[in-house]
Amino acid sequence: MNRFSLVAAALAVVAMSSAVLAQDFQVGARAKGMGGSYTAFDDDPVSVWLNPAGTATQPLQIAIDYQTFTSYEPKDTNDNDFGRGHAKMNWTDPAILPSFLGIVVPIGSADAPLTVGFAYIRPMQLTMVYGSTGNFGDGDALEDQQFSRFRLSVAYDFRIAKEGFLTHVSVGAGVDMAISRWFETFTPGAPPTGGALGDFTTRATSIGVGFGIGTLIGLYDNGEDLKINVGVAYQSRVDFNWEIDRSLFPVYNWPGMTNAGITVYLLKGMPLRVTVDGQWIDWKHACTPADPGYLGFARSMRGVSNLSVGTEYRINVKEDGSMSVSPRLGYRHVENMWTTTDPTRMPAVGISQLAIESKGTAFHIFTFGGGLTWTSADGKARSIDVGVEINGDSPNFGFGYTHEF
Repeated sequence: MNRFSLVAAALAVVAMSSAVLAQDFQVGARAKGMGGSYTAFDDDPVSVWLNPAGTATQPLQIAIDYQTFTSYEPKDTNDNDFGRGHAKMNWTDPAILPSFLGIVVPIGSADAPLTVGFAYIRPMQLTMVYGSTGNFGDGDALEDQQFSRFRLSVAYDFRIAKEGFLTHVSVGAGVDMAISRWFETFTPGAPPTGGALGDFTTRATSIGVGFGIGTLIGLYDNGEDLKINVGVAYQSRVDFNWEIDRSLFPVYNWPGMTNAGITVYLLKGMPLRVTVDGQWIDWKHACTPADPGYLGFARSMRGVSNLSVGTEYRINVKEDGSMSVSPRLGYRHVENMWTTTDPTRMPAVGISQLAIESKGTAFHIFTFGGGLTWTSADGKARSIDVGVEINGDSPNFGFGYTHEF
């Protein structure tokens, strides 16, 4: 198969995959630089969270990643739009805690690959402003909710053939303990006519259990210059046992997520990786629907579907391949939980209407990044990765380090 045929095959696979719902809730700087595509990865420890089946053939390695998120916070007390949340790039709180810290440990054999994984995952934080009646002057609440998940996973790879179609099937599953911390600061009337920010505060913490399952299929591998993987994963919803009235306070459970992706590797002669991913996030059932009797309308949060495409090209810095750089580009189409940017028609959670300014109900996000990989004297790989995403309500970036033992 010549190089032109390889590229044509990769583009065809991408085209066939474009109808798949895409990815969000991503962790990992490498994935961020590739638009958030990662469900069909088989060489990155973040697969403990993204798709546990992807760890089945990995060596002993550990990874740590940090990333920013978009928060919606009031400006200052002298701003005319004090009661509305304005987008800004922010770190999760406390910033010292990573978005991902995980390890993959192989316990099987070369003929029967089996691994266990353990990870701490903190993929997102919701920081948004709500108006309790839909009228910004009647009272504003700055709501901040953190999500963390601890996962213990196991993955096994079933070998079918060395080359050709359907070479192997990996399966993986993880059990989770999830923690959510929620904090709200309520201001009765927008300054300067009302009180100062911080008049009333409410806090809550809850723990829940969940799971994740996934499969990674070696669709094709000719052992030389073309490999195609397909991945599917599901992360369960986590229902928290909140000790506060969810109709009064805008708290969320961890939404259920379904992921699907395909990765094409062009190996010798053109070390290119092309990946397409999809995801459905069920935000609609993660929070209380809007109360039409109180607010006068029934607009609620919605479930969202997203699409991402990414590329990665490896360039050897040293002729023996012991050091390389990998520039990455990606695109991600992301839907928001709201279907309008009209501040008077924003959705609500219970009796709390979202009070933010957003540039759109969906975003075209472009990403780029890169990685530096090197091997030690005993052949163990280490890498530093950076990823950046632009457009949307605010830019975001991430960085991470992976270490093979």
